[in-house]
Amino acid sequence: MDHLGQRRDHPGVFLGAEATTKFGDSTLSALLRGGVSVHARDIGKYWFRNLYFEEEFDAQPSVSVGAKAVYQVTGRVNLFLAGNFDRYFRRKGDMREYYMSTRPREVGFFKDSAGMDLYALTLSAGFKLTF
Repeated sequence: MDHLGQRRDHPGVFLGAEATTKFGDSTLSALLRGGVSVHARDIGKYWFRNLYFEEEFDAQPSVSVGAKAVYQVTGRVNLFLAGNFDRYFRRKGDMREYYMSTRPREVGFFKDSAGMDLYALTLSAGFKLTF
C-alpha cells in the first residue's frame, strides 16, 4: 500500500455522569456519557499516486458506557477489572480529491461518498502498586 500519511481530527463535546460506591475493600464505579463530534476530518496522502483525499463530516453522535471494580488488597496494592463500550454512530461525509504538487489542485468532489462509524469494546484488568 502506498499510503504514507494520514491525519484524523475528531473534536467533540461530551456530557456524562459517573457514580461510585464503596463496599468495605471494594469500589464499584459506572460511567455513562453522550456526545457529539464537531467537524470531524480525515486526510489521507498517497505519495506514489501523487494524490490526497480530504473527507469532512457533519456532527456525529456518540455514547460511552463503562464500569470498573477495584479491590484494595493492602493500603498500597489493589486489583481492578474494567470495561468500556463506545459507539460513534454512522455518518456520511463529502470527499475531495487533490493532486499533490507545490500548488495542490482539486480534481474531484464526491458528495456523501465517505463514511465513518466506530464500535469499541475495551476490557482491562490489572494490579496497581502505589509507592
